[in-house]
Amino acid sequence: MTEIEPILRDLRVALTAGFSVEDIRLLVRNYLLVPLENITGTNQARSIIVLEVVDWADKRDLVQELVKGAREQNPTNKELIRVAAAFQELQEKQQAEQAKVDQAVESQSEKRFVQRSDQRAKTAADKLFERIVDTSSLLPMSFLEQALIVGQAVGRVHIFRNGQRVGFGTGFLVSPSLMLTNNHIFSNADAAREGKIEFDFQTGADGALRDSQFFHLSPDRFFVTDTALDFTLVAVDATSEEGKPLSEFASIPLLPDTGKILVGEQIAIIQHPEGGQKQIALQGNLIDMFDDFLHYRTSTSGGSAGSPVFNSQWDVIAIHHSRVPNRNEKGELLTVDGELWSPDMGRDRIDWLGKEGIRISSILKRLQLIDLPPEQAKLRDELLAGTHPSA
Repeated sequence: MTEIEPILRDLRVALTAGFSVEDIRLLVRNYLLVPLENITGTNQARSIIVLEVVDWADKRDLVQELVKGAREQNPTNKELIRVAAAFQELQEKQQAEQAKVDQAVESQSEKRFVQRSDQRAKTAADKLFERIVDTSSLLPMSFLEQALIVGQAVGRVHIFRNGQRVGFGTGFLVSPSLMLTNNHIFSNADAAREGKIEFDFQTGADGALRDSQFFHLSPDRFFVTDTALDFTLVAVDATSEEGKPLSEFASIPLLPDTGKILVGEQIAIIQHPEGGQKQIALQGNLIDMFDDFLHYRTSTSGGSAGSPVFNSQWDVIAIHHSRVPNRNEKGELLTVDGELWSPDMGRDRIDWLGKEGIRISSILKRLQLIDLPPEQAKLRDELLAGTHPSA
């Protein structure tokens, strides 16, 4: 039994005992952002309706929203108060475990950032940055159309350990069969075998949550990972749990060229921050370049690792993997307000100096050098065949 199962069981009991079908309909509409009929039929026993609603919310990591809504609709329900406390305790435990993984990756990014920080006082790159910032911010409408197309390829990655979900990341399709994400998300085939990628976890123009699709990963078909470049490339099942073919989602071709962006130019990241709905960060700029890494300033959060980093032509230039924190002279972490940071504040209160991604050109070079069995080599070659020199 996983740690969340007793909490879900108690939540089902509380909802069945304390909520009518109309109460549940209102709860689902207001907090899960879908009609109840999108989850289950309403002409059945209330316990069955509750069972399917809770299972639907758990699959999409929306239990927090469900518990919050139930508490607000019925604030004196003692069972719901107990469920909320138990769920919060489990969340804090999982967040602490994920923070340890994040900090290990961030420490390497921080070393690269600090080594170059003294050179940024007033270099030619900084002057270029100033010049570009002062130019027009106008873009053609096709920019938004292209964003919608490449955004189809980006999904929320579910990380499981021994059957229990322990975290989230982001990944994106880079061929009709393969997904790219970080090594620190799936460091081996067994970890990937438990994982899933969920597409279309986002709200539509009408404000309603879309009907997302869950695909299992298939590392037995293809699995390549690299610790130094922090990437994992893994096969995705051809059909979702809900029966939708993977071919209905776009994949993003990867360009092997360097020089797809200059320091100071704008970048964009499509991501699932904090494991939430798909979002896009548009207001960002490249601030430094290394042989294998890029540094940039833009908005990301936990769960954004594995996201594609784009230039203004929507070419993927890097895969996001880490953040660089600000510290005082004693090496202590600082908040966005310049105060000393403490763990009880949450990691989003840290003042992040910049973000780091691994260059796609470096990942493609590494892929070309790996010896693979014939069937896996075929899928690798299919990915590389989708690349072409940029204009």
